[in-house]
Amino acid sequence: MVKERGVQEYVFNENKVLGEIEFDFADKKGAMGYSTHMASKLQLFEDETIKDVIKHMYIVEKLDKSRIQELSDMLTDPKKVNIYVRSKSFES
Repeated sequence: MVKERGVQEYVFNENKVLGEIEFDFADKKGAMGYSTHMASKLQLFEDETIKDVIKHMYIVEKLDKSRIQELSDMLTDPKKVNIYVRSKSFES
């Protein structure tokens, strides 16, 4: 879809709202698993951005159309992607 229509701002806005809703209800998750996951993420942040560690996996604050297009191009380029097929009926 990105390749055909380009980056759509409404898709970004919908994902942003869904992320905000998920962030609002994050306290309903299991405390042990959540704290372990967050502890592993702490090493990815600098001192000035550590305040964002809790919300970073839920909330996207800005739309970077060029980066999304770049990632889409990489994922759809047959020279840069590996596709694995696994099936009981697939003979190699």
